[in-house]
Amino acid sequence: MLYHYIKIAVRNLLKYKTQSIISILGLAIGFTFFALSMLWIHYELTYDSFHDGADRIYLVQMEDMAGTRQTTTTTHALAAYLKETFPEIESSSNNHHPYMNDVIIDGIKQQSCIMFTNERYLDMFDIKTVEGSIDFLAPNSKKIAITQQAAARFFGDESPIGKEVSSYGTLYTISAIITGWSEHSNMYYDFISGYEQASYSWGYASWITYIKLKKGEDFEKFATKLAAHEIRKEHVVINSLTLLPLSKLHYSGAMFILNVKFNHLIIFSIVSALIIFCALFNYLTIFVSRLYMRLRETALRKICGSTNGSLFMLYSVELLIILLLSTVIGMAFLEIALPAFKELSSVSSTKGEIYLEAIGYMFVIVLIALLIVRFSIYYVNKRALYLSIKETSDGRRRNIFRKSSIMLQLIVGLGIMFCSVVMIKQLQFWKNTDIGMERKNSAMFGALFPIKNDVLVKKVTELPMVTDMIEGSYPLIGRPKYYEQVVNWEGKPEDAESFQIELIETNEEYLKFHGLVLLEGEMLSDKSPKESILLNEKAVKVLGWHKPIGKKILDKTVIGVIKDFYLASYSTPSTPIGFVLPRESEYTYIPPVVLFKYQENTWSECKKIIEEWMKQEYKNESFYIRNIEEVYDEALKSENALLTMLIFVAFVCMLISVFGVFSLITLTCEQRRKEIAIRKVNGAKRINILLMFFDEYFVLLVIASVIAFSVGYFIMSSWIESFILQTEISWWIYAVIFCFTLLVLALTILWRVWKAAVQNPAEVIKSE
Repeated sequence: MLYHYIKIAVRNLLKYKTQSIISILGLAIGFTFFALSMLWIHYELTYDSFHDGADRIYLVQMEDMAGTRQTTTTTHALAAYLKETFPEIESSSNNHHPYMNDVIIDGIKQQSCIMFTNERYLDMFDIKTVEGSIDFLAPNSKKIAITQQAAARFFGDESPIGKEVSSYGTLYTISAIITGWSEHSNMYYDFISGYEQASYSWGYASWITYIKLKKGEDFEKFATKLAAHEIRKEHVVINSLTLLPLSKLHYSGAMFILNVKFNHLIIFSIVSALIIFCALFNYLTIFVSRLYMRLRETALRKICGSTNGSLFMLYSVELLIILLLSTVIGMAFLEIALPAFKELSSVSSTKGEIYLEAIGYMFVIVLIALLIVRFSIYYVNKRALYLSIKETSDGRRRNIFRKSSIMLQLIVGLGIMFCSVVMIKQLQFWKNTDIGMERKNSAMFGALFPIKNDVLVKKVTELPMVTDMIEGSYPLIGRPKYYEQVVNWEGKPEDAESFQIELIETNEEYLKFHGLVLLEGEMLSDKSPKESILLNEKAVKVLGWHKPIGKKILDKTVIGVIKDFYLASYSTPSTPIGFVLPRESEYTYIPPVVLFKYQENTWSECKKIIEEWMKQEYKNESFYIRNIEEVYDEALKSENALLTMLIFVAFVCMLISVFGVFSLITLTCEQRRKEIAIRKVNGAKRINILLMFFDEYFVLLVIASVIAFSVGYFIMSSWIESFILQTEISWWIYAVIFCFTLLVLALTILWRVWKAAVQNPAEVIKSE
């Protein structure tokens, strides 16, 4: 009997081969996107889940010096203090942020991750010593431990104990082999060592602090208690402590520059779910339409004794064949997409794990489809005789179902296209609009130590494409920040609160290099009085001044106001900033950075030349050369990644929607062949038949556009509001998307309906 069902199912699939191919490809594409998005989310949510008691481990955050945000950088003494003060804490530890760095092993540079920590950290996260001694954690010991994985990678079968490793100019001796973790961890490391004793104080904030609560402790209650606690040690005041769960650490962005922010990943997942929904809905619409076309066959089978169970098996076999073929093709698509997916997502799972998880997701989709089909088959089987006799009375229902399915697919396709176009427009606007400073055609290079090679600097200066250069200065983006508390100022209102202002010691050359815009007064220069200060708009606004020139702040006189500039990210507003002349000091720190400007379209050539010179100068040390605009774009890394994904997904989603419309129009033409033939016999011309179909689908497109554009506008307006500088949602976006969809729809109707309209009416009526 099963063989009989399979034979009938195959015949039906071949009879409607166009719709079958479209359904299989649509489901395969939808399955691929859905599986990848679910894999990605699951991977992000399970970082560090392998630790014992991971649900009770938290990272401690405190306010930064400006009081504008929570920072993960805390003092070394905080971990021990929290353990001693709060009985709810089972253990505490801290470490310096693990970082990727070039280490020198046997004279060869190797990329590795080094972590500086203490014994409490090893205990909390259960890091074991496999070989050697634990003396590598002693302060200033110049000893280091290596993980089993790194030892195999760098030394093969040879024992690493006693080998030397150089990092940042410091020579370490490997004294132990320890257990390591996979890359599916926020605290990935290759080496571990102790740190300098000098950092063990309240005043040196450079440590990451973790605590582990005792079992059964109420997190919310403890978090409230901790936030209200104030610490006063060694002239340091720490308050507003907050906790970040270890499970949320990776996608919070607290410690990492994320390729894709978690909320953007959720957006991608929702869109991917819409794709599989469209593909599944597309096939089920076609499937139900075929059920209606086979009413007579179903009625005759019931008269001949077929049970509801046997009919369900008959129709379900066709569905299972479609889903099986879709799964096979989807797995092939998955194999093709995996390299790009792993590069974008940083998912390190093996292929076997990915395929197994993907099949699990496909199994869920199959169950959902079977449940829907079960209901549809039950409804049609139950009323098969009645519906076959009163076919005309049920035609309206079928038309409503068909039109609703087409409109739903158009809504999803139009909505995704609209949102993608608005995102492209906003990001392009941000990249090209005035942000208060010059960011194009600028770059920097440097090493771990100040560049004292005058010959190298002179060679770079003499390059024909280099137009300007500043030695020993950090760029505005990524600079170290220094703050002062402003308590009193001229004309301070009674209700005004004190605030922190960032002070940048600089000169006229530096200000001109970055193209800062003077709004009033005069620019800071070497001729300015020593106690002069140049403020940005934000500082003037916080001070409440309408005429700031000549007024006093921090015992300095305001000589000018510059336009606000935006550096941190598209959503971070400007903070109060003041530019002052450098202080006279016996010791002046010179940043190991050289800033320079180059001519348009010469970056690649310029970078190549300077890299070659620096390789000769810094053979065994790390150095860098970076384009300032590329550094700035890192703030939009997640948005750019989401944009790339959405452009492709929007195209796929619209393609599936067009496929769905194409399939339904084909089926409609098949169902209405007799109607078309009779209209032709009664004098209807081909153009009249085409217009009849076009009018029907044009109305559906208009309704779908109104709904999709309204919802899309609401969503994208909220998203654009997160930008400091915003573009407008122009009218042409609606027009272009509508006209493009209308063109695709018209071509589809023209092809399929014209084919039905040119058939011989006599042959059509005879076949019916």
